[in-house]
Amino acid sequence: MGSGDMTATEVAALLDLKPHPEGGYYAETFRDSSGVFHDCIVFLVLKLGISTKESLSRLVFELHDDGHIDLTVIGPHLDAGQRPQYTVPPNVWFGSFPTLDVESFASDGSHLVNSRKRDPEKHYSLVGCTCAPGFEYEDFEMATFDDVKSIAPKAEPFLSYLIPSTK
Repeated sequence: MGSGDMTATEVAALLDLKPHPEGGYYAETFRDSSGVFHDCIVFLVLKLGISTKESLSRLVFELHDDGHIDLTVIGPHLDAGQRPQYTVPPNVWFGSFPTLDVESFASDGSHLVNSRKRDPEKHYSLVGCTCAPGFEYEDFEMATFDDVKSIAPKAEPFLSYLIPSTK
């Protein structure tokens, strides 16, 4: 669960978050006034897929051009290998999702077992994100299944879970 007994909708309203094109909600909390050097957002992750090249823990994955997938868990349990923050390298596809939404998966993405469906109003992650250089929508590129399947064909089960169908 996220913030006490608050629902995702209540958290979004309290923080004045707006719907994000990838799913979930966000608000820009800082933008460097001397130029677009960096900005910060708060992001409410419900179920999230792959985005762009650029309370509950969440798993961040990167898909490199050679098809290699890196997985990192962001969360408070450092003794279990989780990290308090993570920097995504430039020019890789990346995305994230709440870790409890997936029961198990192969590190190459070839196998994925979803957890029992959970209510996203009660099960979410509230995270912060800093972008440098600052985020600009004109630079944003939403991944399609075909974009990433050609890079990592063995990862089809994992990619199907993360990328909303447009069909």
